[in-house]
Formats: sequence, structure tokens, C-alpha cells
Amino acid sequence: MPVYIDNITLASKDTALLDQTVLNLSKHFKLRDLGETKFLLGVEIIRVEIIRDCANRSISLSQRQYIIDMLERYSMAKCNPVGTPLAPGTKLSKTMCPQTQEEIQYMQTFPYLSAVGSLNYC
Repeated sequence: MPVYIDNITLASKDTALLDQTVLNLSKHFKLRDLGETKFLLGVEIIRVEIIRDCANRSISLSQRQYIIDMLERYSMAKCNPVGTPLAPGTKLSKTMCPQTQEEIQYMQTFPYLSAVGSLNYC
């Protein structure tokens, strides 16, 4: 029965073991080594020497591409970043909600719930 696997990521402290594993797999399967992993499950793996700390066995992960994709999805790719979108201490109230049917329909064109939900993954 043929099986197709699109991607596989191998990780080990022992590069000789990784090389041997790839060699063993290549005896049974057609392989193409794409080198070091740059993205895994949509998260960018940053391998810049300043950020990668081999002594402490750590690397940095970035969701930059996910954030760019979300900005594009919600038509905010050209927005200007600000530290706080509202003045600190602003109290939100129900009177700020859309009141007329026209305001309600206008606000329904903005997927705020979806956008805020997407931010939970950043």
C-alpha cells in the first residue's frame, strides 16, 4: 500500500544520528532533504546566531508570518502600529455600541470576534 508523507521534521542533539536516520530512511523511501526547518506548524524557527543559544539549548520562535497573514485577512496590512489603540483608562460602555439598524449593519461588516480570536494565537 503506497503512503505519501508531505513533510517530516527530525530533531536531535546528535547530528550523526540524524544523518544515519536520513540514510536509513532513504534506503526505503524517496527523500528530498530541505535542510534546517524554517517553519513548523506555521511558526517560524529563527536560527540567527544572536538569538539561537546553543549553550543553553534554546532557539527562538516567531509568529511574524501568522501576524502578517492576519493583518492581510482583516484588511489591516497598511495600518499604523500604536502601543495602545485606546487612551489608557478608557471605560467601554453599552452606549458606545451601535444604536441604529444602520450602525448595526455597518458593524456587522467587521469580523471583530474572529479577529480577536485570531489574536489569541499570537
